[in-house]
Amino acid sequence: MTGIAPFTVVVADDKLELRKLIRITFAGDDCRIVEAANGLDAVRLIVSEKPRVALIDIMMPGIDGLEVCRRVRADAAVAGTRLILVTARGQQADVLEGQKAGADDYIIKPFSPENLRERVLAFFADC
Repeated sequence: MTGIAPFTVVVADDKLELRKLIRITFAGDDCRIVEAANGLDAVRLIVSEKPRVALIDIMMPGIDGLEVCRRVRADAAVAGTRLILVTARGQQADVLEGQKAGADDYIIKPFSPENLRERVLAFFADC
């Protein structure tokens, strides 16, 4: 248990296995995971669910994760959502591109589930 209020995380990745790993990672927390398998669904879920945090893959069908970030940042109703790109693209230029698109954090696959959990929960430290 985290000692923080219940929270929602949108997980956007076209790989079911990764979404399942993230669900398992947060299983002990008072957390609701809402999943999207493509970028357009990710934007829709972020707008409708208004999560505190969204975990977004870059390489997805439809619009990519960078465009998801741009659209979320352009929407005043959800612009404060913390966006974490979780991707296999690990070059410094990729990280810079993610920051430019509006990502708050960048995690390279493969990742440690505990590290991912800690980084997500760090966004709740100011609650």
